[in-house]
This record gives sequence, structure tokens and C-alpha cells, in this order.
Amino acid sequence: MENRTLLLEEDEPTPVEENYESPPPDKKLLYDINFYGSGVVILMGLILNVVALAVFIAGRKLRKATTVSFLMVLVVGDLLYLLGELLRWLNSSNGNEAYLGLDFLGHSVWVCRLTYYIRYSAQIICSWMTLAITTERFVAVAYPTKVKTICTVRTSRVAIGSIVVAAFVLGAFPSWTLGLSSGRCVVKARESYNMWMTSLRIACYLLPALTMVIVSCLISAFLYKARKLRQRMSTHSGTGSRQASMDRQMTGIMLAVASTFVVLRLPYILSYWVAYRKDDIWGDTLDDWVTYRLTAAVKITDVFATANYAISFFLFCLSAGAFRKQLRRMFCGSLDGRRGSRDTSGTIALTSRMTSRSTGVARNGPEATPRRCS
Repeated sequence: MENRTLLLEEDEPTPVEENYESPPPDKKLLYDINFYGSGVVILMGLILNVVALAVFIAGRKLRKATTVSFLMVLVVGDLLYLLGELLRWLNSSNGNEAYLGLDFLGHSVWVCRLTYYIRYSAQIICSWMTLAITTERFVAVAYPTKVKTICTVRTSRVAIGSIVVAAFVLGAFPSWTLGLSSGRCVVKARESYNMWMTSLRIACYLLPALTMVIVSCLISAFLYKARKLRQRMSTHSGTGSRQASMDRQMTGIMLAVASTFVVLRLPYILSYWVAYRKDDIWGDTLDDWVTYRLTAAVKITDVFATANYAISFFLFCLSAGAFRKQLRRMFCGSLDGRRGSRDTSGTIALTSRMTSRSTGVARNGPEATPRRCS
């Protein structure tokens, strides 16, 4: 029997795994996205919030609703926050150099503190004012027969005054934790600052957002019943249907404002918290790519969080026909006035020329009818 030798090939050595993953790109692109995106949002928000405030001031019928008082203060709070963001944006840098060559925050400790004082106070005003609007709308929907005795002008003024005073008092605390270091506006007392920021996120986002979600669900549950009650009230009052329409529009504004408050700010709050706690979460496995992704999340969601203070005008236009009507009346009315004045002056001039040529033509020309804005 022929012996056969089995030739066993030697096991090939296991290849050494090498990390060929390229390093993350430069963070300059992320800073550029944040800078230019925030710039567009801030400038657009400042202009549109001024227009929205002007519409509320000019609309007498709008101001009769107590909700509009809260909305006006909300718009003012948005303007204050965007003003603080504008001051910070003008001093933005990509980590190495300033975008606009400005650095006035790093030359005066009081300008540094004032900028962040405005931002934090405005955040508190906007958060609690949105919560006040939600509460007021809940009372209007759930208890329509008692809303006139609960949600009065005096009650709204007391609530607004309390929120504004509390906001400016609480917003002053972090100002004393800031200072200048190497020509930059930085946090000096880090522990106190972090403690206050944690309290701010709980009191000005977590609790208001949770309350808004619950109350919005309750409003949706009560809405059908409230609509039935309003229809009954409209049979006894000639203005009932008009009042019911205004109430529905104010409720629509509240739902839009509360929804954007939660949706636009939540991603930034979460990404900022994760980025701040990255060492505790990842530990030794933290690498450059994780840091880069966290930085990208913070920079991009920061633009959306800023947009929360800039889109109120669009929410008002989408949710309230009365706001759109007053807006058209403001701008189209001024255009009609100009057209009418031009038509009248042209008619007078034509009449005077015709009168000078013929004695049989009346001196007074026809009245000019101003055009309606379509």
C-alpha cells in the first residue's frame, strides 16, 4: 500500500489590523456654517420681529385679546435675545481669527457681562411667556364661560410684570461668573456657572416644555367640547361667532409657538449636554471623530435653536387670519394712500389745465377712488 504524505499548508499569519481611518476634517467648516447660518437667522429675525410688533401695536382689534399682550412681550423677548446674539455674532471667530475683525467683548468686562445678561434674561422671558400663553389658552378652551373673569387685562399685566422682573433678576447671576482672560470673554467661576446653567435648562426648558406638551394634549381633548360651547354662546350674542373665531386663531398661534419651542430647542439642549459630558460618556474610547461629530451637532443645532426666536412672524401669519389682515391693512393701506394722493394730484392738475383752456368745464375734477390692495 502506497504511503501518501499529506502536506498541510502552514497557517497564514493573521494580518495585523491597522486603523486606516483618516483624521476628521478641520472644524473651520463647522464654524463657518454656524457663523453664516446664525447671521442670516439673526438679521431676518430682527427685521421680522419688528414688523410683527408693529402689526400688534397698530391692530386695535388684535390688542383686545389678552393673548396678544403675552405675544407682544414674547416678540420683545425675541428681539432682546437676537440683539444679544447679534453682539456675540459680531465677535465670532473660527478658533483662530475673528470673522469680522471685531473683539469688543474681549476689551470690556462690562460689555461681556451685559451681552450675556441680555441673552439669559431674554431666554427666561421667552420660555415663561410661552408657558403663560399656553396656560391662558388652556383656560380659554377648557373653561370658556369663565375665561372673561379669569383671564382679564389686570391678570395678564400682573403675570407679564412678574415674569419680566423675575427674568431680569435671575439673568443677572451668571454675569458675575464671566470675565476677561487673554483678551477673551470667558467663564471664570466654572462650577457656579454650570450649576446655574443646569438650573436654567430645567426651569426654562425642561419644565416648560413638559408642561406645554401635557397642556397641548389637554387642549386637543377639550377643543371639541369648547367649540360646542362657543356655538351655543354665539346664538345669544351677535359677536359670539367673531369672538370664537378670534379664540381659535389665538389657540392656533399658541400651538404653533409651543411646538416650535420644543422642536427647535430640544436638539441643541441634548447635543450641548452630550458634548459637555463626553468624557464621562465615552471615557477612554473618546476619539477625534466623536469629538468632531459632537462639535458638528452643537454648531448646527445652535442655528436651529436661534431660529426659534426668529420665526414668530411666520407662525403668526400661518395661524391667525386677523394678523394677516392687519398686516395687509398696514402695508397696502400706505400704498393705497400714496396711489390715491398721486391720482388726486394728477386729477387736479388735469382739471386746472382744462379749465384754463375752456370756460365750460367745471373747476372741480372727479374724486379719485383709491385702489384696494389685492
